[in-house]
Amino acid sequence: MEEEHRPLLGHSISQMSGIASSISTVRRSATQRRISCLCILLIVSLERLAYYGLTCNLVMFLNIEPFMWQAITGATTATMVFFTVVFTSALVSGVVADSLLGRYATLMISLVVFIVGALLMCLLGWFSVQETSKGSGDLDKLCMAPGNHSTNLSTDAPASVSNYCNSIVYGALVLIAWGAGSIQSNLSPFGAEQVKDSGPEVTRTFFSWYYWAINLGSLVAYSGLAYVQQNVNFFYGFIGPFIAIVLSLVIFGVGRLWFMTKSATGSVLWNIVRITWQAFRRRSFRSAPQRGSYGPMPGFMDMAKQRFGGSFHDNMVDDVKALGKVILVFASLVPYWMVYYQMQTTFIIQGLHLRITHENATVEKEWPGPIPVAWLSLFNIVAVLLLVPVMDRIVFPWLEGRGVQVSLMNRILIGMIFSIVAVVAAGGLELVRNRCYNSGPSCVWLQYIGNNTMYNAADISIFYQIPQYALIGISEVFASVAGLEFAYSQAPRSMQGLIMGLFCLSSGLGVGLGLLILGFAKLIGWITCQDTGNINNGKLYNYFFLLAGIQLVGTLIFSVVRHVYRRSPDYSERNVFGSTSGGYRSYSNSPNK
Repeated sequence: MEEEHRPLLGHSISQMSGIASSISTVRRSATQRRISCLCILLIVSLERLAYYGLTCNLVMFLNIEPFMWQAITGATTATMVFFTVVFTSALVSGVVADSLLGRYATLMISLVVFIVGALLMCLLGWFSVQETSKGSGDLDKLCMAPGNHSTNLSTDAPASVSNYCNSIVYGALVLIAWGAGSIQSNLSPFGAEQVKDSGPEVTRTFFSWYYWAINLGSLVAYSGLAYVQQNVNFFYGFIGPFIAIVLSLVIFGVGRLWFMTKSATGSVLWNIVRITWQAFRRRSFRSAPQRGSYGPMPGFMDMAKQRFGGSFHDNMVDDVKALGKVILVFASLVPYWMVYYQMQTTFIIQGLHLRITHENATVEKEWPGPIPVAWLSLFNIVAVLLLVPVMDRIVFPWLEGRGVQVSLMNRILIGMIFSIVAVVAAGGLELVRNRCYNSGPSCVWLQYIGNNTMYNAADISIFYQIPQYALIGISEVFASVAGLEFAYSQAPRSMQGLIMGLFCLSSGLGVGLGLLILGFAKLIGWITCQDTGNINNGKLYNYFFLLAGIQLVGTLIFSVVRHVYRRSPDYSERNVFGSTSGGYRSYSNSPNK
């Protein structure tokens, strides 16, 4: 018989860390816990300010002079690649934090990597300003390549033109994405660790304020920095995010005085592989020993348990089984994230082709200038900032007081439905916009944005995009917030970083799926690349309607997964699907803890 393996947490490690944790918790005063939570909320707000400050106008930054990347095949593709790297990093960094470095060290390294990438973006912003205003040629030196960018956007550019300065741009984006992804997967569980021993209500309150702080940083980025980038220049617009991420590092370093930190728990991922492999090897023994037995037939993974002849403790195997169920839920969320991230890609391109400027706009800059395209995302952010506390403190308690339980899974399902309506609204607007523009000169609106970049827009106000942004915001309140809570609440303690990373990876897969569908849309002629920004000769509306159809299928699949998850014998209705006051489940009741 094989030698007995150590549990995922390990007997000695888990016992010693549990004793140390309880002693540390006793010694930590309520004031220390409040200060540590305040530091976490400040850090995430500043980090999100930096993240969205660098990405909210990324498509425009690459689409205008001096880079002039094509809107879909260049700028939008780069943005989607960026998001894919973000969420891939989240998974890898979550495993590293759980198994090797611990969360504090992983977060410290991630902030430093983010700062290096933000500094590179500042340099790109500075040299791009010098290039467009003085023609200094310094940007060519930074990019280590001769300039191949054109200064006339009114002429058609072939689709085969390579993206100018792509090595430096992608280098900066990868560094930012890697740092941001690691922070996403590790900062929220690190913050929850500071308060989890204070009870489920405190943990629930922390997640509410954590998500609120995320959107507070986003609000500053989209309202102030987006305006500066579009109407002043990108160098000044990138300085703010750089300062914000540096402040995050400083606060995180000082916060070490109050933070409760834990060491890594060992190679969780390797133990998962060993348990799965042993269950596979012993699959033939699954039914034979239980014939004539009155108990339920063991599952596939149960064959690795000691009581069924395996060599692993039952809790270890149950943790792996829980991981498999959680992955199934996350996989069904992929289409939702595909729709969600259209806000920062195709919605921006669509907005650039709607009327933004004033009636008498000319090449000379006006003050206060045209409204930033990214400002439409404010309707998403405001919806989140207003609805999160309203739903948490008023709506959910009111419903529960009348016997209506709005579970995490139900909230995710509601969010998916709202996202379908949002992308259908985007497709309907694009259909009207495209037909208007192609109906004749009376609906053509020429406007200059950024560094005197001209866009051939339709004479339809950009404010018609408000419904699609607001609907995405409403969907986020239900699906995204509930998904974050679900990821943390269902994670065994030894797998919190891994499961948060998998949650983020589902977002990255959604972005990647959107990128593949974008390539398909270009292949069949729905998207054209006649110049760097023109979408007027394509059928972008078909792309939006296709996304809506895929999300509808994804919603149906999620409904099936939800039903399967509900019937799982390992979880009770209240622990997984039910909620405590405010619509949140009690974390302390989880059988995995």
